[in-house]
Amino acid sequence: MMRRYEGEDLGPRPHIAVVGSDKLGNFIVTTPLLRGLKERFPRSVLDFYGSPVNRAFEEACPWVDWRMDIFPAAPDRLARIAGALEERTGGEGYGLVVNCDGFNPYTTAL
Repeated sequence: MMRRYEGEDLGPRPHIAVVGSDKLGNFIVTTPLLRGLKERFPRSVLDFYGSPVNRAFEEACPWVDWRMDIFPAAPDRLARIAGALEERTGGEGYGLVVNCDGFNPYTTAL
């Protein structure tokens, strides 16, 4: 079930997902958010769902613990995201998902 985050406690080591974009400028303006999440939740695990266009920047970002390409869209993309979600969270899902892409059909899958 998805619900809006209202500042509640996410536990001692929350698992957070951030859904990025396939545009470099969008990734750049996302970096303060990534830093802020790590400052607010210093023991968190932060997974980033992004783009091959930005892969080098996403991999080098000190606040991203793991990343996966979700762009460009592909027929098997939802199955790959579901597999990654299961592997990354052990079936528990994320404590927080932040969508930085406006409308992204993969956000509800996460």
